Amino acid sequence: MKIAIFEDNYQHMEEAKSVATELGIEVVTFTKSRHIEDLSEIFIYDRKKRTYESKVDGIITDLYMPSQCFPAPDYPYGLVIAAHAFRHNVPFVFCTAGFHHGAKYQMVHEFIMAMDWPQMVDASDSKIGNGEVEHKDWEVAFKEIIKLIKGR
Repeated sequence: MKIAIFEDNYQHMEEAKSVATELGIEVVTFTKSRHIEDLSEIFIYDRKKRTYESKVDGIITDLYMPSQCFPAPDYPYGLVIAAHAFRHNVPFVFCTAGFHHGAKYQMVHEFIMAMDWPQMVDASDSKIGNGEVEHKDWEVAFKEIIKLIKGR
């Protein structure tokens, strides 16, 4: 099983790789803000079949991170990554350090619900309010993506 991880925070990425290693999962990591090129490395167009082939079984993505076009760190570029995954029928999960009802996340949470996409793996602690936790719940994120991949 091969999972792509989109995460711009070095500490979070290292934690994700550690959990993947413990679970025996191969990961492809993307940390730079060149996500459009990263996506073209994952979804390869097959001219003969006239379809896209995925080089990964699933994607775990951060929600807020910069991109080439929008360098601000509070840009919800994870939604773009998820839309590409959805378009190409590749399971995906959001893994974020915030709380889904926090000010920064509430609108995105409602959008995810409206799209009937998998719920984000978040801090799940209303005590943090609009803040973020130091460690994301990567174990839950990997378990969720594995369930989605196996359920295809």
